[in-house]
Amino acid sequence: MNDNDTPTADAPPTGPPQTAPTQTAPPNPPPSQPPSQPVPETVPSTVPPGSGGPGRAPDPRAAQAVLFRAHATARLRGDTAGALALAEQIGEPQRMAHHVFLIALFTQVVYEEYGDRPDPSDLAALTERLHEKHRGASPGFIAIRAEALVRAVCGESHWFNEIPLSEQSGYLWAVMTELVDPGSTDAALTERFDLADELRTDIFREVGATAEAEVPQGSRIAPSSAQPPAPGTDRAAGDRSAPGPDPCPADSSPNTADRQEAGA
Repeated sequence: MNDNDTPTADAPPTGPPQTAPTQTAPPNPPPSQPPSQPVPETVPSTVPPGSGGPGRAPDPRAAQAVLFRAHATARLRGDTAGALALAEQIGEPQRMAHHVFLIALFTQVVYEEYGDRPDPSDLAALTERLHEKHRGASPGFIAIRAEALVRAVCGESHWFNEIPLSEQSGYLWAVMTELVDPGSTDAALTERFDLADELRTDIFREVGATAEAEVPQGSRIAPSSAQPPAPGTDRAAGDRSAPGPDPCPADSSPNTADRQEAGA
């Protein structure tokens, strides 16, 4: 190796400068889209009472309960026109269910006013007020029958048998409209109706338990030989053992037969 041969740094390469290849970033992936959902043809903005919810068949029992409560509200507030219009919607197939509703509501009203053991003097005062109130406008109204129904729901159930079923609703309404404040708020009436529904459930439970205890094991009830009424006929028109149509609020006399029995 010669002395003149000194190491030198590598000379930079000659020629055009080298540039690194440009890296192109991949495009941002589109945001993930949720799977498409089928859009219903119609979406109700509100769920009407008794509809059973969106997409479900209407519940006839719920619609019936709404009708019964609306009718009772009109009766208790003295809205004659409204009560008559709603009463026309309560057909013959619904009358027994409506009567059960009335009995439960009547029981709730009586219990709230007098308890389940009314004082005889309170009942006498109620009977006198009803007599004075109805003797002019309703000559066939027999106030003692209204008292009998109060006693019937307070432990003396045999009094139900003394008044034909087709005539009871007139007396039930006479007592309730006497005891319930016609200015009751919606909230107060709703609470009253809810308590009546609880009473009705309790009554059915007690009746079912009593019937099960009284019927001997293995016994069967023979089918009735009576033929059902022909379609379109009004069974209540000639059968006083069936609930009749709701009496007109302006006429508290439960039935024309009452006028005959009272000698009117």
